[in-house]
Amino acid sequence: MLHHSGPAEVKQLICEIMEHALWKLLFFGAFFLRVDISHQIDSILFLREYVIVSDIGRTWEDAEAHCNQMYDGLASISGPEDMKEISSSLPLTTRVWIGLYDALDSWKWSDLRTSGNLGNYRPWQTGLPDNVGGVECCGAISKDGYWRDYTCTGLLLPFLCFNAQQDGYVLELQPRSWLDAQSFCRLRHADLATVTSLTQGDEAKALLQRAGVEQAWFGLHRDSWVWTDGSDTSYTSWLAGQPNNAGGSQSCVYMEAEKWNDFPCSYQYYVLCQKLLPKRKKFVLKLQISSDVNLPAVRGSLLQQLLSRLADSGLTDVRVSWR
Repeated sequence: MLHHSGPAEVKQLICEIMEHALWKLLFFGAFFLRVDISHQIDSILFLREYVIVSDIGRTWEDAEAHCNQMYDGLASISGPEDMKEISSSLPLTTRVWIGLYDALDSWKWSDLRTSGNLGNYRPWQTGLPDNVGGVECCGAISKDGYWRDYTCTGLLLPFLCFNAQQDGYVLELQPRSWLDAQSFCRLRHADLATVTSLTQGDEAKALLQRAGVEQAWFGLHRDSWVWTDGSDTSYTSWLAGQPNNAGGSQSCVYMEAEKWNDFPCSYQYYVLCQKLLPKRKKFVLKLQISSDVNLPAVRGSLLQQLLSRLADSGLTDVRVSWR
């Protein structure tokens, strides 16, 4: 995800720093300050440059390893601009692996007070999770205590909340989707229920059996399709009817003719890697100060103070010079 520190914010910060640094100086003058600053992604902002690797076909895992070793990972695609850049150099009939994959092993708990980690207690029903249709990312618990995976929006079920004041589970009988159940539990109780031991599983199971409920949502869920570099996943370009996890083993994604398709990771295709290039913005500030800035010692001291304060504010890839 890109975090922008725009020129306006940087200018305001510089003005505040200079005002603090120069308040003792008496001579009134003017100077120009040149600021050259990189965008930030977490701590640095980048432009993507895409590289097609077509020497041999590779499995998705081998493709990821190659891109990590030679470049900056498998390609992420964040919007139409990225897609346009790729399409300008990629033949329409060429299939390439990209960095999108189904995070099948990312099961976790809704209630982050439990650190979100799933733990070792995992009583899945036999054959599950199976991710039917490639969209089963939420969990239900049965009256027998077994876990099942379902789509988060296409099924309405009763649900188990955890009530912090009662220090126990509460069964809500009004059927909702998993996401609506999560919102309800967080509003009325604490969160959807976490079940991390046989004792807790027996408690949840007993509640369902007493109420005659076959199964109920609880706090189990996982990430769906994610990029290997953690980029935002709001932009998609799926082929019609995809993803569908046909055969139950389609966890990786290739792109062809600007469309994505989930496919078994063991197939061998060409690879789309990415190089991350720092994206810089340059601007010039004209500030009024109380100092003879022609004094070398004053000029050098001000630049050092400015760089130090910018670094304290998280802006580390910055060049500042007098003009």
